[in-house]
Amino acid sequence: MAENKKTRNSNLEILRIISMLLIVAHHFAVHGFKIEETPISVNHYLLHIFESGGKLGVSCFILISGYFMCRSKFTLNKLIKIISEVLFYSLVIVLIFYKTFSSANFVGKLFLFIRTMFPIGNGAYWFMTDFIVLMLISPLLNKALHTDRITVKRTILTFFIIWSVMPSLIGVSYGFNELGWFVVLYFIAGYIREYGSFSNEKPLKNFMLSSLILIMAIFAKIVCCRLNNMGIGFFENYGYIFLNLNSPFILISAIELFVGFLKLKPYSSKIINIISSATFGVYLIHDNNIVRPYLWERLLRVENLFNSKLFVIYAVIDILAVYIVCTLIDLIRQATVEKIYLKVVYKNTESIKNNALRILQKPVEKIKNLIGYMF
Repeated sequence: MAENKKTRNSNLEILRIISMLLIVAHHFAVHGFKIEETPISVNHYLLHIFESGGKLGVSCFILISGYFMCRSKFTLNKLIKIISEVLFYSLVIVLIFYKTFSSANFVGKLFLFIRTMFPIGNGAYWFMTDFIVLMLISPLLNKALHTDRITVKRTILTFFIIWSVMPSLIGVSYGFNELGWFVVLYFIAGYIREYGSFSNEKPLKNFMLSSLILIMAIFAKIVCCRLNNMGIGFFENYGYIFLNLNSPFILISAIELFVGFLKLKPYSSKIINIISSATFGVYLIHDNNIVRPYLWERLLRVENLFNSKLFVIYAVIDILAVYIVCTLIDLIRQATVEKIYLKVVYKNTESIKNNALRILQKPVEKIKNLIGYMF
């Protein structure tokens, strides 16, 4: 999923860190507050600003991942590493908060057990589920990226119009889903890496353009929400279009930001790369379904900050604190549990692979025979 650590461009790792900070800020706003129910004030608009970073952060994160994965080989070790990280946090968090569910009935406990043992694919972590599927299909996507430049370009443009422009204009989704959009972002990042699609302008212009587009999106969203609150129903479903994952505003802003960091003079920092390695951990800890309400509502009690004149300062402190603490926790996990666990697993990777193929051999053969019979 990434290049050799010795040659990794830390500029993109900085962007990865910034992306996760934007995601934490988004969760601060949407999970800590009911934004549309807060009274109109400076702090109300600040919440909209914090909220706006979420989809931008996700988009940048996938662009970075696609940029690296389009030239890297998918291996079972990479898949095992990321799945084990998700499972580790799912299990540990349930054990820590088990008393919360001690009074639950049998069905509730059974449901919790299933979600804990199978956190990927059951809605516990939508982002990680889609990201792992993206990893699995990356070899196919990489082959598609190397068809020819024109075909790839037309594919990206087609899905941009169908899944970004049209939904934003008329509010129809056309079957849009997050995984499909991750594939589009993957193709964009791969196209940039394989064919080059940015000018030689200074990165400052990219950063300024990205900021301007995001400000326009925030302003448009706020205006639509205000008009809706005034009873102009036409804007009821348009408020969030400007900050959706597939919004043209978010997409173009993310690309400009990504390209801007690519244009910076490459350098490698061991510290930056180490901090960046914990970004998945930050997400898995702070946005766990069990941790989420406890963190924002009970531990930090962010709603109590809303009327403060120092709201923005307290908000930034809370966001940074969550990011730093989660990073430290994950770095400890990497140095202890993961180091021991993966050392054992990697030694038996070939055995795991062979056993999996042996188990799947008969079902695959039956499917092949069925297809042959039908056609």
